[in-house]
Amino acid sequence: MVDIHRPVGQLVAERPDLASALERWGIDYCCGGGRSLAAACAAREVSVEEILGSLGESAPSDGTRWDQAGVEELVDHILFTHHAYLRRELPALGERLARVARVHGDNHPELRQLKALFEELSDELLSHMAKEEQILFPAVVNGGHFPLDGPIQVMMLEHDHAGSLLASMRQLSGGFEPPADGCATYRALYAGLDALEKDLHQHIHLENNILFPRVLSGIS
Repeated sequence: MVDIHRPVGQLVAERPDLASALERWGIDYCCGGGRSLAAACAAREVSVEEILGSLGESAPSDGTRWDQAGVEELVDHILFTHHAYLRRELPALGERLARVARVHGDNHPELRQLKALFEELSDELLSHMAKEEQILFPAVVNGGHFPLDGPIQVMMLEHDHAGSLLASMRQLSGGFEPPADGCATYRALYAGLDALEKDLHQHIHLENNILFPRVLSGIS
């Protein structure tokens, strides 16, 4: 039974399979993971009963319970799965978006704004990951000689801004739905942006709702 009064980030940490259902309803479980499921439903103006019905259809996952993993194992997973994904996909998506905007920009001027938002997101994510890889994560794994609450707060604020940029991109693109005249590259671009958003939600969830609280509470 899903407790609607518990934070959505905790629910997904314990039941990773719930993430896909929450994604379908537009429920923010990463940056907004501290909000209760009831409050998240109210913010989206969706019925709690409908949400519970869709969550009940999700079979418990056999995937890794990252809330039960050690901090070093979790950091390695973030680095080799999510950071690696971004370093691979951001340049490829950037090139694809530039090509689509060049070809279709006259008929779809929103592509130029989408390109500007993506470039801002890409630059910020690359800078963000560098700070985590060079400063924060080594301190987390090896024991830092400085308080980590300040740097973690900065990382969470940057997560919020990345989430805001993604939300703007989703709205501008009509939910990453290509137009009727969209070519194969256009469709591939929007599919890639949708996949990027889902991966980044998982990535931020692991940091905001599992890694950072454990570090701040001193659990290794």
